[in-house]
Amino acid sequence: MSVTWFLTTIVGMVMAFVIAYVHTKRYEKRLARYDTSSELQKEKADNKGGNSA
Repeated sequence: MSVTWFLTTIVGMVMAFVIAYVHTKRYEKRLARYDTSSELQKEKADNKGGNSA
C-alpha cells in the first residue's frame, strides 16, 4: 500500500465521521423540536376532558 492510498483512507474516514456527527446533531435538534410540539398537543388533548376507562 502506498502512502497516498493510506492518507486517502485516513482523510475519507475523517470526512465520514464529520458527516455522521453533523447529521446526528441536526437530527437530535429536529427530534427535540418535534418532541416539544407533540407535548404541547398532548396537553391540549388532555385538557379537553371526556370519559376515561
